[in-house]
Amino acid sequence: MPGKDFRKQLKKTFRGYTGITPKLRNSLRKLGGTLVRHGRHHILRFKRGGQSCTVVLSQTPSDHRTGMNIVTEIMHSLSAVNV
Repeated sequence: MPGKDFRKQLKKTFRGYTGITPKLRNSLRKLGGTLVRHGRHHILRFKRGGQSCTVVLSQTPSDHRTGMNIVTEIMHSLSAVNV
């Protein structure tokens, strides 16, 4: 299961998420994520300690909770690999 520090950094990165910015892109790269544009969405891939997950992000989210929902989806995806 991914560590608490990783989750904390993800939450910090996605707090106030309003779209893909250079700052967000750099933060995700430092956390080991790869961001690829795919039409109207971005595909975020993480590989951590033998685990991997893929999450689809909208370019322009419509909800203020989107960032925290993304964090939850990433954490569930990474921990589900261990099951």
